[in-house]
Amino acid sequence: MTPLRHAPVQNVGHAPLLPVGDCFSLPGVVLSYAQSEQIYAEGDRAHFLYALVAGAVRTVRHSSDGRRQVGAFYYPGDLFGLEVDEQHAFTAEAMCPAQVRSVRLGSAEDRAIAQAARRELARAHDHLAM
Repeated sequence: MTPLRHAPVQNVGHAPLLPVGDCFSLPGVVLSYAQSEQIYAEGDRAHFLYALVAGAVRTVRHSSDGRRQVGAFYYPGDLFGLEVDEQHAFTAEAMCPAQVRSVRLGSAEDRAIAQAARRELARAHDHLAM
């Protein structure tokens, strides 16, 4: 049996939501995460929006029979953590050493914007389910 080798991550034509440099201009604090370290857990309250500054993040959830479902992959410049409800539907974890800026959705204006975005996400999810 041939052992597995680690291959470098290849560019797959991913277009980030924000230019990576713009992640530094957002308010909030940048935290560093080690490979496989959890950023937030499924069921946690979604009071933050996250901008990936460096590294890679994936969202996952586990079924009752132990299977793991991958929700999405995020790369530098991507925003993640905005949910349809006020709780996270997936767990976010660093795939490699990562730097993540967390932006608290604390002001009334932030919460109003997040609520409007959640309504649009719910509408999109409902449309996909048709």
